[in-house]
Amino acid sequence: MMETVEDITARKRAEAALQRRNRDLALFNQIGQTLTATLDLRQVLKQVLVTVTETLGAEGSTVWLWDEQREGCLICRAASHPGPNEALINMRLEPGQGIAGWVAQTGQRANVTNAPNDPRFAGAIDAKIGFRTLSLLATPLRVRETVIGVLEVVNKLGGEFDANDGALLETLATWAAIAIDNALLVETLRQRTVELQERNEELDAFAHTVAHDLKNPLGIILGYSELLEHDFTSLPEGEQQRCLRSVLQCSLKIQDIVDELLLLSEARKAEAIHQPLDMASIVAEAQRRLSHMTEEYHADIIIPPASAWPVLWDTLRG
Repeated sequence: MMETVEDITARKRAEAALQRRNRDLALFNQIGQTLTATLDLRQVLKQVLVTVTETLGAEGSTVWLWDEQREGCLICRAASHPGPNEALINMRLEPGQGIAGWVAQTGQRANVTNAPNDPRFAGAIDAKIGFRTLSLLATPLRVRETVIGVLEVVNKLGGEFDANDGALLETLATWAAIAIDNALLVETLRQRTVELQERNEELDAFAHTVAHDLKNPLGIILGYSELLEHDFTSLPEGEQQRCLRSVLQCSLKIQDIVDELLLLSEARKAEAIHQPLDMASIVAEAQRRLSHMTEEYHADIIIPPASAWPVLWDTLRG
């Protein structure tokens, strides 16, 4: 039985569709390997833009991700346009602003053939970067059903973006979202590691300071305790009282340091409360603690009247 023209045409179309599908599968496999080959966010974003722009035959592309500083806003993390791209990097879109903002909020793809006439279009961005957007195709970047940003391509070279381009962009966005999310996780981990290292260094310095503050009064207590243990009966009564008073003062100082450490531990968990400091009572307490040294060295301490102290504020946590 002879094959009709219609049969030949249908067979050729099927063969062409199969070849196109096999080519797309090979392309997706290559793209997936390329995007997951690195965990450096800048390299991932750069590769995403190059891949998307070349694959769809577009003039430029951008990656918009959620702004960590302002909820609901998008920030441009990467751009590939003719001319300077630095002006577009870190540019922010308010919640729902622009076509990218609409895509991020609705989770839907947008194919705009005449961008300047679309009411969602943020024309001010083109004016700032000196670029003219004619057509635009944007799709959400999703990871585990959660939108993390928007992948956008502009100005198709030769024709307009069609449904096939939209489907292709969505597939590319799936790979891109996974690679970007992995890179973001690694970037966050690196930042947390640096912060943890800095806090550990601060903790080491703090521990050294506390140990020094505790060592001095403990040394005095041990010294006077040994003196009283071995020579208590031979010491004059006045000297005995001076030793005991020094031991008491140093013990109170240690107790104050421990109380301050406990207060600091609680303060990290509570809200800040500001209150004025009573400088007169603080100085009086300091004088009381140093009374044994004042007597020993016959020191004269001159302080202003209570009304003359400046008002200082302390930050507590309740």
